[in-house]
Amino acid sequence: MVVIARAAHTLASDITWRSVGEFVVIFGFIWMGWANGTLYHELHGREDGRTRAFVFIQMLLLATLAVFTDEAAGSSGRQFAIIYVLHQAVLWWLWFSVRLQDAEEFKDVTRRYLTGMMVSIGLMMTSAIVPVDPRIATWAFLVLLWFAFGARLGLRGPGCRHPRHRLHG
Repeated sequence: MVVIARAAHTLASDITWRSVGEFVVIFGFIWMGWANGTLYHELHGREDGRTRAFVFIQMLLLATLAVFTDEAAGSSGRQFAIIYVLHQAVLWWLWFSVRLQDAEEFKDVTRRYLTGMMVSIGLMMTSAIVPVDPRIATWAFLVLLWFAFGARLGLRGPGCRHPRHRLHG
């Protein structure tokens, strides 16, 4: 994936503890975006024009994100944050559309997921207007929060009652 290659390119030219940490955080965002989109499309995607249109929109946003990934931990962090917010907003809308059609017993899980996404989008948008060091700290917090949030929702284990909402392996 081009976005990961762009992040790794920066790491390869400056291997320090800080650059490794920045790479891990940026990679965490890329992985979360991929996992979120993949989970949605695996569970709810169809072979229709709507799904294809949203996949194309996501691809355009990810291609734009790749432009700003090299210096995401520095001079292009604001742009990276804004494009990432747009990508997450598209995914939020897709998950929201699922919640509108979800069976009542599954709406609570979807509601919690959407709430987590909104908090994440808000923090990410806020990070676009702060200086570099607090931005990276906010991003690191968000990556850790998403891993904890995913575990809390039970997406990797038997805590989720709906088999289609559970990741396997």
